[in-house]
Amino acid sequence: MSAASDKDQALQYIESHNVISIATFGPESPWNTAVFYVSAGFELFFVSSPDSRHCQNFSRNANIAVTIHEDYFEWQTIKGIQMDGTAEPVSDDQRQYVIKQYKNKFSFLKDQNHTPADIIDALEKGS
Repeated sequence: MSAASDKDQALQYIESHNVISIATFGPESPWNTAVFYVSAGFELFFVSSPDSRHCQNFSRNANIAVTIHEDYFEWQTIKGIQMDGTAEPVSDDQRQYVIKQYKNKFSFLKDQNHTPADIIDALEKGS
């Protein structure tokens, strides 16, 4: 398999999924949380409360690891994406792009009558 093919497969996998598991390290211990995300290539974006444990951990140590995968029953069939990098707030230039991508990807955001208020607030604040 060629490198270009591997890259294309990885990008397709990222684009076809909705949830990442983010591993952070806090003052006492590691922490892992699952969040919805959108992507631009290998760059992943998510919306979360700045008061959440994982965001508090980012403020101390921006190094993270993420996984994207399904739930499997046999180890031979497991596949997924593992990445590491740093977490940072989106720039003002990126904010509208991320909000638009969220609304396009997640149909529940199209009807604000059925969208949890904390998600609407986070999108409006661009958190």
